[in-house]
Amino acid sequence: ALGMATTVVLSLCFLVSRRICPPDNLSAFALQCAIGVGMFGSAMWLLGRLTSLRFFDEIGTLTRALRKRPA
Repeated sequence: ALGMATTVVLSLCFLVSRRICPPDNLSAFALQCAIGVGMFGSAMWLLGRLTSLRFFDEIGTLTRALRKRPA
């Protein structure tokens, strides 16, 4: 469920950021990316507050698992 929710939210953030700032040149593309990442982070935080889906907790779990993995 979390994977599907993040995919849907990321897709919507990308579409909205393209409407706000069309990527006509490199600086506009960088701004579009920043807007999309900010919107995605905010949406994931809100999703975590309103539902049982915990995007940032999952990232922490994955990071800890990667640190414990033998080289």
